[in-house]
Amino acid sequence: MRKIDLYIYYIIRYIILSIILIAMLLFFFIEKPTFALKLASKPLAEYGVRYKSIEGGLISGFKLKGFNYQDKIRANSAELRVDWNSLKDRKLIIDNLTLNRVHIKKEYLKSLIESNSSNDDNNSSLPFKKIIIKKAHLDIENIIYDKYK
Repeated sequence: MRKIDLYIYYIIRYIILSIILIAMLLFFFIEKPTFALKLASKPLAEYGVRYKSIEGGLISGFKLKGFNYQDKIRANSAELRVDWNSLKDRKLIIDNLTLNRVHIKKEYLKSLIESNSSNDDNNSSLPFKKIIIKKAHLDIENIIYDKYK
């Protein structure tokens, strides 16, 4: 009888330790930006998004240094925190966006404003139906954009 109790104790102990180890590994892989963005780096490159380095993770948000979108939008750093639940509906909801020393090509900005592409639900160049930015802070490098508020 004592041997059976001892075996049950060891089995329960190893199950608990295994669950703790798996939870720690999952948290490490979710919060490690190199792991998360290695999965997303090829799709980002297809859409012209490049960056020099990255910090942060999926839960806490990302900080991209040397951000460049198709040589049309450049920033020294871009910080963003995304609502991951909305991606299943093909909506990109950015809870917080901070861009430092932003430079936007004037022609690109004019084309966005003229086409009013933010209201276009069938934008075939993006994998999302809608992009919503809840809160943003832009530190614009060039003041010629002041009439585009």
